[in-house]
Amino acid sequence: MILSRISRPLAALFAAGVLLAGCTAAPPAPTDTFYRLDAAEGVMPVLGQPQPRVVEVTRFLAAGVLADRPVAHTSTGRVLEQYAYDFWIETPPVLLQQQLVEYLRAANVFTQVVTPELRARTDLTIRGRILRFEHLLPPSGAAGVAVSIELSLIDTATDDVKLLGTYVETVPADNTSVLAATSAMREAVARIYARFVADITKT
Repeated sequence: MILSRISRPLAALFAAGVLLAGCTAAPPAPTDTFYRLDAAEGVMPVLGQPQPRVVEVTRFLAAGVLADRPVAHTSTGRVLEQYAYDFWIETPPVLLQQQLVEYLRAANVFTQVVTPELRARTDLTIRGRILRFEHLLPPSGAAGVAVSIELSLIDTATDDVKLLGTYVETVPADNTSVLAATSAMREAVARIYARFVADITKT
């Protein structure tokens, strides 16, 4: 009889504990999302014949968080943070290298555009350095992106620098979402590569 009197309150407490645990269970974690860039989409070939040269595009250089796959963002312009669940499909150095290769091929600037993996004999080398590649979220004002890339065109035989420039683009985003930011990134990179191609045609 004493055991029965004790077990009923314990059972009630246990049931209440299970119910409470179910009510306070944490929601499932967000799933990882991966983004493409596709900056070469819709590129028109340059006028005239391509330069009869083979150009190699090397992997871009980048420091710190700019070399990582998580999308970088900032609200101050000075402190960079990374999204926990939003990633590029490749690291920015590889992503921007691949995009430039595709852009130059689509623009028909040179007869051949290759990467170092092919170990081809080349006439020119293009090198890049990522200086900014981030989602802007100012406390006041519209969201956007900032992209800054240093690009150089070098004669492979002589190491002479044929072209060197830092290309900067700031593009507003439709809203504060990461998806809107990646779309703005695509536009910014496309503008930079278009300016670079225009400079190449002048050399």
